[in-house]
Amino acid sequence: MEEQLIQTSFDPRIPALLGAIKNVARRDKDSYHNANAYLARLEQDLEGLIRDEFEDVAAIRQRIVDDLLLNDYILEDLGTTLARRLIHGKGRQTGNWVRQYNVITKCPACANSNRDRIRESSKGVQAVPVDSYVREAHLQDGTSLHYLCEAGFVPVCAQKKCGTLLEITNASNLIIPKEQQIVHFIAHRVKSAGRYCQKLVDLIFYDKDDPSMRKRSILDRYAFALVLNTPNGISEKKYRRMFKEHYGTALPFNMPIEDAVCYAMLQILAREFETDSSRLQNNIARPKMREREGRIESYKMLQFPLNYHGKVFEGQIKTLDTFMREQDRKSAIGHVNYVEVEEGLRQEMFKRMPEARVVYNVLMKIFGNNHAES
Repeated sequence: MEEQLIQTSFDPRIPALLGAIKNVARRDKDSYHNANAYLARLEQDLEGLIRDEFEDVAAIRQRIVDDLLLNDYILEDLGTTLARRLIHGKGRQTGNWVRQYNVITKCPACANSNRDRIRESSKGVQAVPVDSYVREAHLQDGTSLHYLCEAGFVPVCAQKKCGTLLEITNASNLIIPKEQQIVHFIAHRVKSAGRYCQKLVDLIFYDKDDPSMRKRSILDRYAFALVLNTPNGISEKKYRRMFKEHYGTALPFNMPIEDAVCYAMLQILAREFETDSSRLQNNIARPKMREREGRIESYKMLQFPLNYHGKVFEGQIKTLDTFMREQDRKSAIGHVNYVEVEEGLRQEMFKRMPEARVVYNVLMKIFGNNHAES
């Protein structure tokens, strides 16, 4: 299944490349008496594999960048189409919403501080108002940074006496209604090269018998999320009437209103787009639980693949309260905490299997901007 999903996003030869890397990385290393000699030989063999069988890295990267841009254009079109369908307003024209670019940044200096307050504030979100969609490829090569800075993005750490250049760890394009309604906002984004390569490493070295590892989906390389408002300051009766007026369908009464609106929105999408119900991740009917410092919280959302113009995108539907808890560092379902837990597990894997770090660095040379991990 993973190979099929890669083929929806990349040059058809990329799945073969990953398969070949997997075969080399998983071969028997016990024949080597010296670990460093094994790792050096592994890196040499992987570089040779790419050079001899799949042309040079630069040529592969250019194909990936070109294909990434193609998918990004389709993702932009999907986001605009969703806005026209779901954001209520006369004629559903673009005048009913504004665009925003949310940039999640990390200060490498503050992140390594020995002071908890500074370390915890090393990551932040900058909401930048923009006139048009910002593409991941242009963010990676730096061509969009000047535009973002003119729009208000601050590229250096604002901590007193710091001024370190920030690292952009994640970013999303948002479409936000000008007035409050059922849709709070539509987010669509392309996963960064680093995060994507981390998932590929997890797939290559996945061991079902290892409880610290889980099978990773790479479908969310290109993804969107619908974040929905629930009754806030208005009666449930008025909220239900608003939903029916906007979308021509009634919300069911046999479940809480927060759950009902998510299921109803999924049905609206399924009527207009090709969705795969067999691969629906339903965290509403069966909420996932996460724990942080003795605090247990349920994680509720719908996650599903959606086919648009022959490309598969991962979609999410969640309510605003779930989204806000994702942004809260103190929450058990806080995304920052989740990423840090993942990073801790990955570093443990690198210690157990140094060859995984070698593979990650090789993948980053292909998929990223040659930012390897030392």
